[in-house]
Parts: sequence; structure tokens; C-alpha cells
Amino acid sequence: MSYAPTQVESPAPQLGLWDVVSIIVGIIVGASIFRSPANIFGNVADFSFTIKSWSPTIPAVWVGLGAWVLVGILSLCGAMCYAELATAYPTSGGDFTFLTRAYGQGPGFLFAWAEMSIIRTGASIGAMAYVFADYAQRLFPLDRALTDTPVAFLGARPEFTYAVAAVLLLTAVNALGLKPGKFVQNGLAGIKILGLLTITVVGALYFLWPRTAADLARPDDKPVWPFPPTFALALVFIFYAFGGWHEAAYVAAELRERRRNVIRALITGVGLVTVIYLAVNVAYVVSLGIDRVRMSKVVAADVMTLPLGERGAKLISGLIMISALGAINGLMFTGIRLYSTFGRRERLIAWLASGRPGRTPLGALFVQTFFSIALVSLFEFGHLWKPRFAHAAESLGVDLPAAFAKKAGGFDDLVAATAPVFWLFFTLTGYSLIALRGRDRTTERPFRVPLYPLVPLLFCGSSLFMLYQATKYAVNFAPGELLVVAMFLLLGVPLYALSGPPVGNSTTSE
Repeated sequence: MSYAPTQVESPAPQLGLWDVVSIIVGIIVGASIFRSPANIFGNVADFSFTIKSWSPTIPAVWVGLGAWVLVGILSLCGAMCYAELATAYPTSGGDFTFLTRAYGQGPGFLFAWAEMSIIRTGASIGAMAYVFADYAQRLFPLDRALTDTPVAFLGARPEFTYAVAAVLLLTAVNALGLKPGKFVQNGLAGIKILGLLTITVVGALYFLWPRTAADLARPDDKPVWPFPPTFALALVFIFYAFGGWHEAAYVAAELRERRRNVIRALITGVGLVTVIYLAVNVAYVVSLGIDRVRMSKVVAADVMTLPLGERGAKLISGLIMISALGAINGLMFTGIRLYSTFGRRERLIAWLASGRPGRTPLGALFVQTFFSIALVSLFEFGHLWKPRFAHAAESLGVDLPAAFAKKAGGFDDLVAATAPVFWLFFTLTGYSLIALRGRDRTTERPFRVPLYPLVPLLFCGSSLFMLYQATKYAVNFAPGELLVVAMFLLLGVPLYALSGPPVGNSTTSE
């Protein structure tokens, strides 16, 4: 027995192929490509293996670049899985629709709740808002302007103000309707790709400039890793950099020539990002050398400093701000479609789908903004509630890890604490393809994953690996923030109990 949702009325097709490709590229190419290379190349080493009497060695730089290609291939496997699911079940619910059909109303409800309260709002929108804030603060410092404000009094950093402002600004853009959000997304994605191509060209031509990477060396440049360097941890950072390609599933119902274009958008988007990422990493290594890349916290700024000096650093800071805004806008654009579908199916939160036909569902948009700001605030002001929680736990005889009380807030903590929830449901979505192939045989599938079941199993295996590594990372790096995330997730259980039967459906056999 499983819950089979009725097919909701599909929105009018308003998006073309390149609109959706822009959404995918805009979400994937957020800021990780500017932050992760040090972590990735710092976690790879020369790899040697024995063949009979000799032992060939692969240099670390090729191991690192190969890891980017490997994750790109695995992401393409996932894209093909989502292409089959999105063309077979073309609503705006994405994973919510797939999980509900495969496992029942409960898992579908819990996923949509987690996406709304944790995954999209914290791991994605909140994290990208902090990336925007970090570089905005570098270019336009707010320290003096915020000295006497309540935000500063409570101990928040100036970056917190920038992060909240970015979320509110793009909420206003998306509240205006589909077309403004689409045009802003296309423009931001285009500027972002142009900037990345500039980095690639500068890296390839670095030898034409009189300055060298040695001029940029600083004595305090030492890589600091939360764990001993491992190839597995390098893959964790690369997988995060590729996150977001599945977002096309949420706008599948609004895509013109859906059957053909969903497949083309997913594969084109992931393939384009893979090529861009590989080219940019080659530029980093060619211009700076792998040792310098390993030590650099601002690798893209260092590359642009070679020909342009401080102007180059400012230019790349502006590019990263644009990239982060593009990611936030794309996440909002697709997220409100998931939440409105969620609201149409569940009586308790029907207000999420409120709004006139063809207009942005404001209930879904505003609740997304609320949770984004709520999670950012809870993490930023952790120094206010963590000591009290630790004291209460100590009085009950519970010893909390030392990392629980550390000063938190920002990109790293949001990613670390929310990633396990994301990979849990991503794994379940991968297995839903296999479950629905076997049970839902009457549904037309315009696209079928080739080499079935090998491709879905590769995707599911990589997702399980990420689930394990992300959980291990969160427990050690952000236990206090992980506790907040767990409480948000568990709150979905009583909400599901209160939601009652789905609108217009009953539990049926498929």
C-alpha cells in the first residue's frame, strides 16, 4: 500500500530550455568553486599503484582534477535519474512527488518539511547569503555603521546584516512574479559564467605577466583541516560544489516541450558546469601551482591579483557576490514551486499555495524567507543560547563535546550542520526510481535511464557515501548546530500527525 497523489493541474509552460539551464548553472555555480579548491587539493596526494614490476605514480594535481571529473560523471548519473522521474511525474513537487509515490505520504511530508525548514533555507539560501555577506563586507565594511545598533549589541557580525539583506532583497524580486525572477536569474548566470571564463583566460596566460605566484606568498599561509587529509573528504567538498543540479525537477511542469527539454536541461546544465569547473581548476593550478592553491583561502582573488593587483581582488570579490546572489535567486525560484505543491496536497499548510493563478505563491515565498532568516539567526546568535543549553545538560549529567560551545555562524557551520539531512533524502530519492520502476509499470516514461540498474545504483552509492561523510563531519565540527537541525527535523513528525489525510486522495494500492 502506498500513497499515490493525484496529478495536480500543471502550470502553463513559461520557461524555455535555456531558462532552466540558467537556473541549474546559477544554483550549482554558487561560491564553492571560489572556496573549495584549497580543501580539495589539500586532501589529495600523489597516488601510486603497482603493476607487475613497476609502480607508476599519478601526481596529486591529476588526482585532484580527476576527482572533479569523477564527481561530474556521478552527477550526470543523478541527472539521468532525475530526468526519468521528472518526465514520468511532471509536477512542480520534484522530490516531494517522487518520495510520496514511492514510500507514502509520511516520507513525502517529512522531506517537504525538511526542505522548507532546513535544507533549502539553511544549507543553500542561508549559506549562499553568508558568502555574499563575506565579500560584501570586504568591499564595503559596515563595522562603524553598525556600532550602536541592536544587532551589534547582541554580538552579531556585520556579515549577518548583509546576509539578511540579500535574502530580503531577492524575496522582493521574486514577489513581483515569474518574469522578473527569470530575467534576474538569466542575467546573474550569464555574468557569472563570463567571470569564470575570465579567470580561466588569466590562468592560461599568467606567464605573460611580470608578477609570479611567489610574489603572493604569505608566511602565515598554512592549510588547516578539521580532519586528517583524505581523498574521501576531498570528494565531500566537490560534491557540495556540484549541489543543485536536481533543481530542474521543480520547474519541469513549467517547461515548454517538457519531455525533450527536461532531459536536455539536466544533462546540458551538469555537463556545462563540469567543463567550467575543470577549466577553472586547471587555471588555478597552472597559474599558482598546487602548493599555493592548497594554502590559499582566496584562490580566485590570488589568480586575478597576478595581472591586476588589488583591482583584481576587488573584481573577483564582486564576481563572487554576483554568483552568490544568482544561487540564492535560483533556489528561491524553484523552492516556492515545491512548497506550493506541498500546500496543495496537505490541509494543514494549504496557505502555502495561496495566490492568483500564474502569480508567485506569496505564502510559499514568505515562509521560505522566514526559515532562512530564522536559521541564520539561530546560528549567528548561538553564543546566547549555547551556554544555557550546556549548563542545563550538565545539570542532568550529560557531557557535551568541546566543539558544542564554539563561536559559530556563517557558511561553514550552515553547510556542516544541514548536509546530513540533505543527503538522507537525496539517497531516498535515488532509490525511489528503482522502487517506482518495479511497481508503477503503467506510467509512461518518455525517458528511461540507460544501463539500468547500474546508473541508479552508482548514484545511490555516491549519495550513501556522502551521507556517511557529512554526518561524520557535522558531529565533529558543528554539534550544537546539528542539534538545532535535528530539532527542526523532528518537529515535522507531530506536524504530519496533525495534517490528516491528503487533499482529495486516500491511501491506495498501486
